[in-house]
Amino acid sequence: MARAAPSETTTPAATGGPPRPWRRAGDGHRLLLRVRVTPKAAFDKVEGLAETPDGPAVQVKVRAAPADGTANRAVLETIADWLGRPKSSLALAVGAKSRIKMVALDATPENVGLLEQRCATLAA
Repeated sequence: MARAAPSETTTPAATGGPPRPWRRAGDGHRLLLRVRVTPKAAFDKVEGLAETPDGPAVQVKVRAAPADGTANRAVLETIADWLGRPKSSLALAVGAKSRIKMVALDATPENVGLLEQRCATLAA
């Protein structure tokens, strides 16, 4: 996976706060959330932030095994529940066969605020 430029992922918008695990896609219409997945866990849960070579990622644990896309579907469902959004509003953009994935959602002001809030809670 190509690494994003530091300005895209590591600096929150005008806050000077900690690095964030999401960025706007090049088209400006989507947000890309970096996720690190642990399959075959005891439960489905967003568990915090994890460091990756590309920057911070949301740590997601899922019970599903990484076979036939079942873990990817579980990841999308777990993130949708965490964000309080319908599963249909999320899509796997990058990383179908990788532990590090990029999940896409619409770049609405509501979603930007929601990601800021949820990720700040994970970092606390």
